[in-house]
Amino acid sequence: MASSVVADDGAKSRPEASALDTLLADHSLRLQKWQSAGLDGGADGGVLPDPAGVFCNRELRLSDSIDVIGFDYDMTLAVYTEELQSLIFHLATKHLVEVMGYPEALRSAEYTHNWAIRGLAFDKAKGLIIKLDAFNFVDDSAVFAGTRRLSRQQVAELYSTSRHLPKNYMRDHVQVMHDLFCLPEIELLAGIVDLFAERSVVYDPSYVVADVRTAVEAVHQGLTDPGMHRTIMRHPEKYLVRDDRLGALLAEIRASGKKSFLLTNSPFPFVDAGMRYILDDDEWRRHFDIVSCTAAKPAFFNSTRPFRKLWRPSTGSPELSWKTVDSFEPGSVYVHGSVDAFHKLGGFTSPDRILYIGDNLPSDLVSPARKHSWRTAAIIRELESEIAVTNSEQALRLRGVLAETKKTISALTDAMYSASPDAAAEHYVAALGQLRREHRETEEAIAGLFTAPFGPTMRARDHVSHFCATVEKYADVYTASVVNFLRSGGLAYDYFPKVRLAQHESPPPPPGASP
Repeated sequence: MASSVVADDGAKSRPEASALDTLLADHSLRLQKWQSAGLDGGADGGVLPDPAGVFCNRELRLSDSIDVIGFDYDMTLAVYTEELQSLIFHLATKHLVEVMGYPEALRSAEYTHNWAIRGLAFDKAKGLIIKLDAFNFVDDSAVFAGTRRLSRQQVAELYSTSRHLPKNYMRDHVQVMHDLFCLPEIELLAGIVDLFAERSVVYDPSYVVADVRTAVEAVHQGLTDPGMHRTIMRHPEKYLVRDDRLGALLAEIRASGKKSFLLTNSPFPFVDAGMRYILDDDEWRRHFDIVSCTAAKPAFFNSTRPFRKLWRPSTGSPELSWKTVDSFEPGSVYVHGSVDAFHKLGGFTSPDRILYIGDNLPSDLVSPARKHSWRTAAIIRELESEIAVTNSEQALRLRGVLAETKKTISALTDAMYSASPDAAAEHYVAALGQLRREHRETEEAIAGLFTAPFGPTMRARDHVSHFCATVEKYADVYTASVVNFLRSGGLAYDYFPKVRLAQHESPPPPPGASP
């Protein structure tokens, strides 16, 4: 992608124009190199990230700083096929039509895999699906009314030229969807918005988003016919993915002397059937010191509700014990509970030596990290495929072009303010405008490499996405799968983050170079 920026030939005799021409000529040469040169690493010349890697936000020493490792179940230990999202979508649609009075035409909708991504938000005031960056700015290339993408001009008219959503607006009008289970929810919202627009239905978007959430919750609570849990239990081979490495990971935790636990919102019969299938082991509970289900996270981390023990947990019709739980017994199954009771009954006097691994940001990461000092690991399934895209030759070349364009824009801006006013107005401003357009086109080309029309989950144009920023804030490490902890070095491995420089800092010069 060669630059199309040229200076005014009639002004080349002026020093400012000559400096401008030199900058633009150098920029064009650098872009040509990115188009033709061989690539031995990342866009910055570094090592390409491993799609199966474990990435560190804060130092985490598994070797000597973690005594207890806990897991969520859904989307963490249990890896689902894409059939699950279709099941949720159709069961929720059925509930909306048959129970909540939505138009019969909604039944004809089909779930589109790879359309929505995690971390999108629904603007309840405007009825739009939006993507936000880390600073709550709307990505103007990723705003949709239903399945219709809005133009940048339309976005500017709706959100002003700044596109920033203040804190109060976020609190009152924006529903962020961080969970993989939210993907069918987002598509349902898009389908309803399309249908209502087609039929000129006047509606309040806040009612629609509330209705869709109610329908999806009904699916998870077993209030639909057929129920989601019963369907998965009857056909585990259709919905669940087996991975022999999971058993090896759980065995390594036991062998290391660390304690382990399973803490999930799902009911025990559902978890029991799933774990039996995933591990091909009827005695799967031997891998855990504590098994706790129906936990009601994130309320688990804020309440004082006591634990209750299940009698006959594996009979298919477990019963709640009436006896007070005063200790966790190996092989037993518990429900409800709270984090304070968990610490007390488990004898966990140092919460910061607990590592909890889960996929749901609000339920699994934010509350335990922020309120109880648990260490946390985020499971981001889509990370593997997204890294594969960003590691592709096409993406690397585009990212190199983007970096060079940013450098030239910065250099041109500095030069502009040292030039005479008329030269700045006539030549630098025009060149900067063209470079910014090229910068934008390159950003859009990179986003277009991803299957979803919203681009990658972890980025929003020049910044990390709102979702990625939340992961960086509340997850010590993140990876695409729990089994990646085996690949990266096992439970004796220590993770250290890359050194991140503030905008006013620079890396030290190489040895022997002048500072």
